[in-house]
Amino acid sequence: MRLEGNVIARSGEIMAKIDFRNKINWRRRYRSPQGVETEREILRIFESDRGRIINSPAIRRLQQKTQVFPLERNARGAYAADPLSWKFSRWGRYIAKEVLSRLKEQKLLESYGLDELTRAVREHC
Repeated sequence: MRLEGNVIARSGEIMAKIDFRNKINWRRRYRSPQGVETEREILRIFESDRGRIINSPAIRRLQQKTQVFPLERNARGAYAADPLSWKFSRWGRYIAKEVLSRLKEQKLLESYGLDELTRAVREHC
């Protein structure tokens, strides 16, 4: 079955097409920052959104769920992804990006030998 512009949900009902150009946007519906021009400012806005999602009540409820699934009675458990570790990785990501962007502004990345580190942070954080 082919549907143009629509998506079928799990329950079989037809959902409206989502236009991600409107959904994923750095401009805010309310209180949009004025004078945002640089890539750094736009990335900070997206990072703020990411933080809001990770610290949202829905993710906090996930954190209250059981994080250990026993394989056997006497065996150690296999751990699921812990939402608290998501928060820690977010903080680490923010700190790393902030330090690197400030060093880049001051043209110190190459002198410290950190110019390759920016790509690693971008890819792995």
